[in-house]
Parts: sequence; C-alpha cells; structure tokens
Amino acid sequence: RSTQSRSSAASDVYKRQREDNGIRIDLPLSHQDLADLIGAARQTLCQELQRLTTKRGLIRLEGRRITLTHPEALRRLG
Repeated sequence: RSTQSRSSAASDVYKRQREDNGIRIDLPLSHQDLADLIGAARQTLCQELQRLTTKRGLIRLEGRRITLTHPEALRRLG
C-alpha cells in the first residue's frame, strides 16, 4: 500500500479534537491495526509510541486515545 493510501485510510478511522493541552485523537484501532496502516511491525510501533511518550513527552497515551501534547515538535521530527 502506498503512503498516500495508508494516510487516507488512517484519516477515515480517527476523530481529532483540539484541546487546551494538545490535539486529542480517538483511534478505534489496535496497535496491530495501526502498525499495518503505516507499514510497520507492531513491536516497532509500540517502541516508538513509548519513546515519544516517556523519553520526549510529545504524546500521551490513554487507551485508544493519543494526545499530541507538542504537535509542532512532532512535525519537526517528521
């Protein structure tokens, strides 16, 4: 699957809401589903989510919700 079609598929399944402390994304997907969408192994996805959460503090994970606490810093990483 191309990057563009994966991105389009991902945007069809999540809800995004701006909050005072960042951008909240409600994602009704398992880690495996999300890894499949971006073309990564589940283990790699989990490691990167953990790194962005604990080491950098750029996101917060709460169940199937991700809050981008520092969206501009994430863009610079991209």
